[in-house]
Amino acid sequence: MQQVAHGDAFSLGFERLQAIGEKIIEIFPEVETIAAYASIPAIARKSDEELQALRALRFNGMNVGVESGSDEVLALLGKGYTAAKAKAQLLRLNRFGYDYCVNIIVGAGGHGLSEEHSKASAELLNEVQPWMIFLATLFIAPDSQMYKDLQAGTFIENTVRDNLEEEYRLISGLSLQDTFLLGAHTSNVVPLQGRLPASQAQLLGMLREAIDGLPKEFLEERPRRGAEGRYIVAPEGKVSQENIPYRSIGPVVQALN
Repeated sequence: MQQVAHGDAFSLGFERLQAIGEKIIEIFPEVETIAAYASIPAIARKSDEELQALRALRFNGMNVGVESGSDEVLALLGKGYTAAKAKAQLLRLNRFGYDYCVNIIVGAGGHGLSEEHSKASAELLNEVQPWMIFLATLFIAPDSQMYKDLQAGTFIENTVRDNLEEEYRLISGLSLQDTFLLGAHTSNVVPLQGRLPASQAQLLGMLREAIDGLPKEFLEERPRRGAEGRYIVAPEGKVSQENIPYRSIGPVVQALN
């Protein structure tokens, strides 16, 4: 798979993307997919004819950072569009034969909007039936507005338990025909992957096992986070590899003795 670039590569103008696609095919005539990150505003700026032409040039497998199906959460994240606009643009991709991945951020609405976020995101995903869903967990960067809100007490970050329960509700609410779910990002407590609906019960079982089996003190915490949101348990913490019953937690939680 040849990828145009990191960042919102689809925000480039049509003629630029067309030229890139033609050059890639000239150099790599066997290429099947030219994938790119694509924001909702970038898709919206392309006409129907342009989307059709780019698909003919083998653009596909777009990675779309929708993040939530809730208008309140989208506003909180400063995305600049509504869930209705996101849905409309994703359905346009469907119409012109694009496969695409929808990114959802677990915990994006914090404690106050957790129920709304999981419910609305599941509804959006059911309506658009994406090729793939990518799940990552919210990591609040120190220089962000959300971090300032967190410090001011106007945003309440989810606990580990909150995030696991939210992820459980989200997956429970999915009604998909054939979608691959990838939730193995380092920011996630429980790495998940499977094709839905076939693996839905198995994935829910893994989450429930973690909710019921992980140490209570860890579940109720908002632990320190490392690179890309990786959970870190400090040496003085009570969680260790020996008392984490869920075998797949090791790569995600760095438990130090």
